[in-house]
Amino acid sequence: MPRETSQNVVNALRLLECFAKEEELGITELSEAIGVGKTATSRLVSSLEGFGYLRQNPATKKYRLGMKLVYLGSLVQDRQEMVRMVSDTLSPFDAELESAEEKPMMFPPKFNMAASWLSLVLVLGS
Repeated sequence: MPRETSQNVVNALRLLECFAKEEELGITELSEAIGVGKTATSRLVSSLEGFGYLRQNPATKKYRLGMKLVYLGSLVQDRQEMVRMVSDTLSPFDAELESAEEKPMMFPPKFNMAASWLSLVLVLGS
């Protein structure tokens, strides 16, 4: 863990990680799992629920992961797929540029076209 951390953020992340083992957990179970009092755990859960990271099952009153995590996970997956597609599409240009590096050029040697286009796509997609 990094030297300087926010204990509240660390506790919130540890709380979310508890759901890797159990589908639903109550405040008491979460409190014991992360080693924080029930009041503090309740505040963390309330904040995470408010932002959509957790949701409460009305029947059991226990909590489960929320749809915001699914959404964020899909963004990661989509962006990784975009990186792969752009890289695969532009990699043939790298070979052309490497063979042309012996000739005078307008850009620095070892220029990686795919990496440059990928950077542009990621900046524009942000």
